Amino acid sequence: MSCYTIASLCIRPFSGYLLDTLARKPLYLVAYFIFITIFAGYMLAGVLSLFIMLRVVHGLAFGMVTVAGNTIVIDITPSSRRGEAVGYYGLMNNTAMSFGPMIGLFMHDIYSFETIFACSLISGTIGFVAACLVKTPPKQPVKREPISLDRFVLLKGIPAGIALLLLSIPYGMTSTYVAMYAKEIGITLNSGLFLLLWPSAWQCPVCSPANKWIKDVSPKS
Repeated sequence: MSCYTIASLCIRPFSGYLLDTLARKPLYLVAYFIFITIFAGYMLAGVLSLFIMLRVVHGLAFGMVTVAGNTIVIDITPSSRRGEAVGYYGLMNNTAMSFGPMIGLFMHDIYSFETIFACSLISGTIGFVAACLVKTPPKQPVKREPISLDRFVLLKGIPAGIALLLLSIPYGMTSTYVAMYAKEIGITLNSGLFLLLWPSAWQCPVCSPANKWIKDVSPKS
């Protein structure tokens, strides 16, 4: 389970550089296509080593897709509404993270893993078609600076990154093993409901009427 997350983490410092250097939408679509194709690979994987390799590639593709998706949202949104757009984009991600694990746990009790992977492949394919329809502005040429450490590691962002790391560790531990913990203490109710209700709370700040008065402080472009 960890190889997926580690691979996603390792690709992120390089994703920003690639998105600044190459065309963003084609790179986004290639990573998206690889991401959804891996679901078919899961259905064909017969040995543990192959499954782990697929998980690593899946994590790399996921890391690239998430960074590229946020970048494209910023590119296609007017600067005056950029904060709102990023908020709603995050809302859709949180919604998926709410319903996805819950549906997966419900299906696990009824259907086979092949059926779950097939449904994931269908869902991803629909998302890929939607991504192809997104119109992005042409990428403006920028002066390419020599590759250096600060292209991959923003020193000023390290304190904020550490704070988010410490916040995310207990979340990752809880969300990953809550299903097994529920069975261990004898809870018969499907633990997917927990995965639905908990992330749903994240959506309150975005859906709150107070969000209308939050102004974007990013520089005007």
